[in-house]
Amino acid sequence: MFITWREYKGKRANSLRCHLRHSYLEGGLKKETAKYLGCVVLKPSKPEREVFWMQVKSGLDKLSLTSEQRLKIESVIAQKVPRGKHEKFITAKSDEHYTPKYFLKAVVDCMGGIDLDPASNSRDNPNVPASHHLTLEDDALKHEWAGRVFLNPPFSEVSKFLKKLMTEIDSGRVTEAIVLTKSDTRTNWYKQLRQNAQSLCFAEGYHRFGDADKSATFGVLLSYFGKNPARFREVFKQFGVCSGD
Repeated sequence: MFITWREYKGKRANSLRCHLRHSYLEGGLKKETAKYLGCVVLKPSKPEREVFWMQVKSGLDKLSLTSEQRLKIESVIAQKVPRGKHEKFITAKSDEHYTPKYFLKAVVDCMGGIDLDPASNSRDNPNVPASHHLTLEDDALKHEWAGRVFLNPPFSEVSKFLKKLMTEIDSGRVTEAIVLTKSDTRTNWYKQLRQNAQSLCFAEGYHRFGDADKSATFGVLLSYFGKNPARFREVFKQFGVCSGD
């Protein structure tokens, strides 16, 4: 499956129509289906983006897609049309949660910068101010990571991304890292963080992700990997309780 865009010239403004296409073989012949997902003007305002994403959601809801397929499709579309606030998911079951700017500022203050965001929303319009970005289409788990990493992994794949991070730290390629996850001490990946991170910060209160109109329904945990946990605690104590190394 792949996304295609077709430009249409209107009397007032030009627009893009988004289709999900699927190629397959039937009886030895190549065939293709196309599902219309939505239409948006070339330079949409925030309300226009919100309406477009409501169309996309409605179209995708009617298809039999796995969670992974849907995430890839939505990520590709978001490269062209960033999400509106009603599509910034903020529940613990959601995979997409744009890190609040105050956490990103603290990450930069702690590590001095971010070399890589391996779970980026976009290379063209990234939320994280990193030197390099890997998106869902890049399949970050197949690439080498290096330098100072900030990781806000998809909630459905936290364990996979943490395993990858551990491998890159052990290799010496990743020199320092901060990981943002929901605060859920019942999970196996929390045990990985507790056993391997040099410091943890349990952020207190409610936090609003991206342009969401409501705060998230889950608590936030920030985990530090590196040689300067004291600096991490100094910077992140403003958010909550930080554990020692």
